[in-house]
Amino acid sequence: MALFKLFQKEKKSSTSEAEKMFAGVYNHDELKPVMYDIVMSKKRSAALLIGPPATAKSLFALKTSEYFGKNAAYTYGSSSSKAGVFDYCFRNPKIEILVIDELDKMKKEDQASLLNLMESGVLSDMKVGKQRSVKMNVTVVATANDEKKIIRPLMTRFEPNVFHMHEYTEDEYMEIGREMLAGEEGIKEDVAEIITRKVYELSTPPPNIRAVVKVARYINNDITKLDSYLEVIRKYQK
Repeated sequence: MALFKLFQKEKKSSTSEAEKMFAGVYNHDELKPVMYDIVMSKKRSAALLIGPPATAKSLFALKTSEYFGKNAAYTYGSSSSKAGVFDYCFRNPKIEILVIDELDKMKKEDQASLLNLMESGVLSDMKVGKQRSVKMNVTVVATANDEKKIIRPLMTRFEPNVFHMHEYTEDEYMEIGREMLAGEEGIKEDVAEIITRKVYELSTPPPNIRAVVKVARYINNDITKLDSYLEVIRKYQK
C-alpha cells in the first residue's frame, strides 16, 4: 500500500510538472505527461510529432526548448544542414535536448547525419582532413507535416515515440478557442464563444486555432467590429 501511494504521488507530481512544461498547449492531456517523461529521461531518447498545421506540434517543440533553456538547441529543418547542426553540437556538447521543427523539410542527406547521433550518441565527421568526434547524451524532439519525406532509417530511431496529431474536431476547436480567449486575452465567455464560432466558419478547413486570438486583439473588445473585419478577410482570401 505504501509503495502504491508513493507511485501515485510521483505520478501526480510528474503530471503537475508536465502541465508547467507545456503551459499554453491546449488539449492533448494524455500526451503531455508522456512527452514530459521522454524529455526528462536521464538516458538518450527521441520523440516525433507528425500531423497537419495547427495541431500544436510546434508548440510542444517550442515549450520543450523553453523549459530546458540554454541546455536545449532549437532549429528548423528547412534552414538546417549537417554542417550547421554538427558545428553547433561540437561547440555545445552538453546540450540535453535537440529540437528540430519541420524535420521533413530537412534535406535527406542532412537527415542521414542524425542517424549515428540518435543511435549511439556519437557525433563524428571529417572536416578539412581532420576527424572530430564527441559523445553526447542528447534527446531529439522533432515535428513533421509529412512522414513520407523522412528517410525510413531515421523514422526507426524515433519509434515507438511517433505521435500522430490529428486536426481538431469542431467541438475541440470551440473549446480550445474559448479557453485561449479567456485565459490569454481576458475575454468574457459569451464573446469568446461568438469570436471562436465565426473564426471557425471563416474557411474550410478552419484557420489555425491561434487565429481566434488575432481576431480578438483586432476588435479589442468591440464586438461590433467583428463581422465587417471578417468580411474583409473573406474578400481577400484565395
